[in-house]
Parts: sequence; structure tokens; C-alpha cells
Amino acid sequence: MNDTQFKARPARSETATDVSRRRSGYPSIKRVLCVGTSVDLQSCTARTMPAATVTCAPFANLAEALSEDTPDMVVSHLVSGAFDCHDLAERLVQLEFTGKYRAISGDLPQPDLVRREICTSYPGLNFDLLLPCDTPPIRLC
Repeated sequence: MNDTQFKARPARSETATDVSRRRSGYPSIKRVLCVGTSVDLQSCTARTMPAATVTCAPFANLAEALSEDTPDMVVSHLVSGAFDCHDLAERLVQLEFTGKYRAISGDLPQPDLVRREICTSYPGLNFDLLLPCDTPPIRLC
């Protein structure tokens, strides 16, 4: 047998939650703040990162929500009635947020244009898009 025939097993001290985090693609994400009040936003985040603790706050209460319990990741819709990802990215930089920011979007013809615009405007911000894939649950692209 060669080394490729063996699959790594979780360490004995690893819990089911740890395994779930590792498999989700975001193993270090434990706390997520959803900015906005949409139920589908919270649902999408819970499906994408099932082991994370998810809380929600309106855009107007962002500073308060970040000061109460610093999240590992902030998630929002790309565009909502009250703000868009550019507004939120600007506010996160002003508040010196150091975690990840992900914007959920439907299909976009050129998602790299959005990524490039936000990353150019806010180079210190860890930004990306969460895009829908062919089969649920939503995976990170």
C-alpha cells in the first residue's frame, strides 16, 4: 500500500463540532455576524458554516455588535435596501475589523469585478463573495 491509500483520521480529542468546522472550508470560524435582518441571510450562513454561532444585527448597530463579541466573519447580502457591500466594507475598515467579510450574492456575470473593486478600495479587508452553486447547500466559491 502506498501513502495515498490511507485517509487521515481525526485526532481522538477532536469533537464532532471540530470535524464539522474542518469540513465546512472555514475551520477557524466560530462566530459569524450577519449584517441585515433577512432570515435567508442567517439560513445561508448556517448552512455554509454549520458549526458557527450566528448572530444578526442591523447595519445601524454594527459598531455595537462588533464591540459586544468580535466575530471571526461578517456576512451580508451584496446589496440590500439599507446598504450594499461597499458601504459595509467601508464601515468595517473604519471600525478596524480584522476578520473576514463575505457578501452573499445571486449569480453574477463577472463576480471578479466586485471582488476587485472592494479589494482595491479596502486593501486590508479580507473580502470575498459567497456565490450559489448548482446544488444546495450553498458552498463557498
